[in-house]
Amino acid sequence: MSYGIDREINTSMDYRQLLMGLTVKELQGIRKNWGFEGISHLKKVELVEELYNRIPLSLELWLKNINTALYDFLRENLSEEDLLFVDIESEGDFSLLEYFQQYGVVFYGNYEDSIAVYMPDEIKENLRYIFSYKSELRTIIKQNTEIVSMTIGFLVYYGVYPTMKIPEIIESLLTYKVKPYHYFEVIDEFIKAYDIFSYYQGNLKLKYVMDPEWVLQEQNVRDNVDYYRPGRNEIMSAGVNLIPSYNKEYKAIKNYLRKIELSNQDIDDILIYMYLEINNDRSLQEIILEIMEMSGIYDKEKFYKLGDLILAAYNNTRQWVLKGNTAERVHNITNSLDISEDIEDSIFKQTEKNEKVVDINEFRNYKEDSSGTVHKGKEVGRNDPCPCGSGKKYKKCCLKKEQQRELLESKLNQGEELNDKYYSRKEYIEKMGYPLLRIDFFILEIANIVGSIITIYNKYGNIKRIDLNGVLNRVVKKGRELYESCLECKNGCLENTYRPVSLNAFRERGIVLDTFPIELQEETALNFFYLEFVLNTIDIVNTVLIKSEHSEEQALEICQVIIDDLFGFITGNCYEKCGNRCIINHHENAYCEFCTFSIPYLPCPEKGEISYEEIKASEEDINC
Repeated sequence: MSYGIDREINTSMDYRQLLMGLTVKELQGIRKNWGFEGISHLKKVELVEELYNRIPLSLELWLKNINTALYDFLRENLSEEDLLFVDIESEGDFSLLEYFQQYGVVFYGNYEDSIAVYMPDEIKENLRYIFSYKSELRTIIKQNTEIVSMTIGFLVYYGVYPTMKIPEIIESLLTYKVKPYHYFEVIDEFIKAYDIFSYYQGNLKLKYVMDPEWVLQEQNVRDNVDYYRPGRNEIMSAGVNLIPSYNKEYKAIKNYLRKIELSNQDIDDILIYMYLEINNDRSLQEIILEIMEMSGIYDKEKFYKLGDLILAAYNNTRQWVLKGNTAERVHNITNSLDISEDIEDSIFKQTEKNEKVVDINEFRNYKEDSSGTVHKGKEVGRNDPCPCGSGKKYKKCCLKKEQQRELLESKLNQGEELNDKYYSRKEYIEKMGYPLLRIDFFILEIANIVGSIITIYNKYGNIKRIDLNGVLNRVVKKGRELYESCLECKNGCLENTYRPVSLNAFRERGIVLDTFPIELQEETALNFFYLEFVLNTIDIVNTVLIKSEHSEEQALEICQVIIDDLFGFITGNCYEKCGNRCIINHHENAYCEFCTFSIPYLPCPEKGEISYEEIKASEEDINC
C-alpha cells in the first residue's frame, strides 16, 4: 500500500516499517531513482533491507544535484520533531511530496484530517551530519539553483532549444565552470521534482509550449535570423518570473491596470498569460477578450485604451518562433507603418501572424456595434466630439491628454547618462562635508536618479509642480541618516554584507518580494540594506507628493517609476558592473569618484589645487 493523502501517517513506525508499507513496484521505483544495481531480483524483505542500508549513505551525492527549494524543504523537515504539516494548494505541491517519497526520504499522508510529512530518524541523522560538516554543499546547491533558473530563462525566450547547446551558453554567463555531466544531473533531478520543462526530441521544452514541432519548424525556416542573446540578469529574471523583463509596452499595461486597482499579482498573471498566449499563436481577439475578463474591464473607453496597449505590446513581444526576437525588431518596421489592408475586416484578423507588426493606430478606427462585433469606423478628427463622451471637441479634450501622456512615456523611456545634473556634488559637499565615502557616492547617484524622474514629471507630467530641491535634500539627508543608523545597529549588516539575513521584516510590512529583481530576493545583509534604502527613499517621495496635494494615483505612479529605475540601477550597475563596492567598501574614501562623476572635475590634491587635510583623504586614497 502506498503512502498518500488517503493513508494515515503513523509516527511510531521506524524507517524499515515505513519502507515495508510500500509495494514492491514502489520499492523498485526507489531503487531505480537511486541507481542501485544488483538488487532488482531481491524479494521484498531483502530489498527493503538493502534500501534501508544504502539510502542514508547515498544522500550526499544526491544533495549535490538538488536546488535551493528542495534543500529548504529538507531543512524545514529537520526542524520538526515529528510531523511537518503542509498546505496543498496545487497539483505541483503533491508532485513535490511524491518526489521525496519516491526517493524514500520522506513519507506523507493523513494525520487528524491534515496533510503531514514524516521524515524517519535515520534520514534526519545523516542529513544533519551532512548539513553541519559539508560546508561546500550550500555553494553547490546555490549554483545548481542558478543553473536551473538560467535554463528556464532561456526556454522562456525560445520555448524549445537544443539540449546540448545550453550548458556552454550558460557557462559563458557564469563566473564558475559548469561540467556538462553535472549540468544534466542537475536538470534531470529538477525534471523529476517539477513540471516546468522537459526533454523533447533532443531539445528542452518549456511546459507552456503547446506545439513544440511548430515552434521548431518556424525557428528552422528563419536561418537568417540570429537568436536573441539575453544578458545574465535578463535570463535570471525570466527564469524566476516566467516572462522576460517588462519592456515599456508591458510596463504601460501594468501601469494602466494598476489604475483600476488590480493587485500586482493579478497584473503579473495577466501579463504572463498574454506573453504565453501570443507565443502559442492564439488570436489577438481571444487574448484581448480574455484579458478584459481577467481584469474586469467592460467599459467601452477602457476597452479601447487597453486594446491599444495590448496591440503595442504584441508588436514588441519576444516570440519563440522568432528566436527570442520581437516582430518589430526582425522586420525593422515601426508602429506607424500602415498595414490596414491586412487587418481590413477586423482588427484581430491576422495573416502570417508570427511575422506581423500591427499598427496600433488602426485600432482606434474600430467601433463596437450592439452585437458586440468590432467594425472599422471613421477616424476621430480634431474637431469631432471626443470619444470619451464629455461633449467637448476631441482637440479640446482627450487629444491633448493622449499626446501629453505619450510624450511623458517617451521621455521616461529615453534614459540619460547619470551625473550630478539634478543634485550637484557641490550641494552634497556643502551639506555633508568631508570625507566623501563610497556610501556618499551611492547616495549622490540615487538622488540624481530620483531627480531625473521628478524633473521629467514636472516638465511633461501635466501635474502640480513637485518641489525638486525639497525632495532631493530629504533623500540625501535621510539616506545618510539611514547609513549611520546601520553602523550603530547591533545586526552589523554592513560588516559582512553577504551573510544570510532574513527579509521577513519586509514581508511583514506587506511588501511582495517576488515582484522585485531576482538579485534582490536573496536573503543577505546586502539586500536588506538595499531594500531598506530604496523603500526609505520611496517613503520620502510619497510623503512629499501627498503633502503637496498630489493625488494618491499620481503618487503611486511616480513612486513606481522611481522604484523600477532604482532597482534597475542597483541590479544593472551595482551588481553587474561594480560588484556592489559602494556598500561592501562603504567606509573607503571616494573623492576620486566624486571628482569624475561630472565635468568640471573637482580640485585635485595631487596637483596642489586642494589639500589632503581639507578633503580628509590620504595620498593612498587619491588615484588620478
